Amino acid sequence: MKYFTNIKKIIFLIVLFTFSCNQQTTENENMEDITTEITFQNLSFMTSDSLNFKIIYSNPNDFNASLIFKDGEEILSKTELIQDSTLTTYHKIYHSNDMKSISARITHPKIDKEVFSFDIPKLINQNIAIVSDNKSIFKNELIDNKIFNIKEVRVNSFKKYDFTDSDILILENINFFSNYLIEAIQKFLLSKKLVIVFMAPNMNQSTFLSQTLSFPEIKAIRGTSKNQYFEILGELPNQYTLENNSENKIFKFIDIKNYDIDNINYYLSTNDPLIIKKNIMGANTIFFTTLLKEDWVNDSFNNFAKNIFLDFIYDEIVVDENS
Repeated sequence: MKYFTNIKKIIFLIVLFTFSCNQQTTENENMEDITTEITFQNLSFMTSDSLNFKIIYSNPNDFNASLIFKDGEEILSKTELIQDSTLTTYHKIYHSNDMKSISARITHPKIDKEVFSFDIPKLINQNIAIVSDNKSIFKNELIDNKIFNIKEVRVNSFKKYDFTDSDILILENINFFSNYLIEAIQKFLLSKKLVIVFMAPNMNQSTFLSQTLSFPEIKAIRGTSKNQYFEILGELPNQYTLENNSENKIFKFIDIKNYDIDNINYYLSTNDPLIIKKNIMGANTIFFTTLLKEDWVNDSFNNFAKNIFLDFIYDEIVVDENS
């Protein structure tokens, strides 16, 4: 009798062990059902000390799992994945200058797997020369950036210019281009560096410039009334969206003549180009047809221009040391 009792105990233990193993296997398989999709905005490397992550995850079996962001062994941030359906959340993670990578892991008592990793690239400091008739407005958008060294130059008819030490040249609302200034711009273009132009409304000087450097020629200034707004056409990335009653609108812009339709990045509702990119003498150049001026554009357009600018130069100042 005692023999059969022992046999029953053994069978019970085997069944219990098998059930436990099957349960653990099933649970581990179910844990694999937790999925994540993690994206972030590259431009934040240049504009802040943090990264904004967009996290889309699904936890269909409602496991009490966590998503942990780490720098090596140091935990940077932790998000609980406790929902039983797909959910989108946003996470800000601060990074220091010496941080080299960020990884994300799903953790649970029975699982620990990496779902995201990113090597933080090295940023190259940039020397920027901003040339303008008056005090630069665009400088205010860049002045707090940690990688830009900005030199502001006021236009002078009798001054000789030298931009050879600059990585980026910004021409902002210039109505008069002296021979000295044009010569310096041409020399800079030949170095195949980056040029940003905020076009000015002075037609005589702009026509002369269009004939010498292939800049777009001005036809007219559109939007005579401050209540006359023009919508920006095309799907804008989230970081470009303007905050003007939740609509992408500006007022007053420079209507131009000679542009190649293949070089247009953004249009206005009038089908006029807002932003033009083209190659001039080997240099990548971007034109904004709207001035950075409070009584010409809505306040958030300045930030819109900054983000376009950062996107334009991103590949020039971010180096992937692993490539």
